[in-house]
Amino acid sequence: MWSNADISEFLTLYEEEALLWNPKCTDHKDRNAVHDHWIRIKDKFSMNCSVGELKNVEMKKYAGRSSRHRELNTIIRQALSAAHIPSRLEPNGLIRSDGKRPDGITEIPWINGKHLVWDATCSDTMAPSNIAACSRNAGASANDAVNRKRRTYKQIIDQGHHFVAVSVETLGSFSTETLTFINELGTKIYQTTGEPKSRHYLICNALR
Repeated sequence: MWSNADISEFLTLYEEEALLWNPKCTDHKDRNAVHDHWIRIKDKFSMNCSVGELKNVEMKKYAGRSSRHRELNTIIRQALSAAHIPSRLEPNGLIRSDGKRPDGITEIPWINGKHLVWDATCSDTMAPSNIAACSRNAGASANDAVNRKRRTYKQIIDQGHHFVAVSVETLGSFSTETLTFINELGTKIYQTTGEPKSRHYLICNALR
């Protein structure tokens, strides 16, 4: 009998982003090896093995959310810089509904004349409050976190800023909004640098 935790890990493993994080997936020539890896997982699942016993590459456990939060913001700011988009962390003059400042803002418009305001968060896939939803849909906790962030940032959004909640789970799933942002930022980096794997590198850095 599979537990909700097993199913949550299984769903995460099958996400495209988890494949990209796996070192075996860095080149197209290794796709066959990855395919064989997932076939082995599927076969072992049929024998009621725990997913925790099957993963040959385990997402590292983060020392703390504050540390993970800082890492995500550093990655975002460096990626924006690679696209020649200057930004500031914890900008003055912008206050969300709980009295705190957002994580960052671009100093030039991001889209449609609007500056990008972002806030990063990392939710625990295996938390008792998240595990049931995550066992049904990979990224459920990350998407719920986005909805909470958007309510908190309603005032800033209403002021005409383009807000993005960068939401990642501890097992590696991204929210839908975060994937859209990564695609957009990866495209901007590619247009600036010509690096075709910009999106891939962003995902790997976010999950390292």
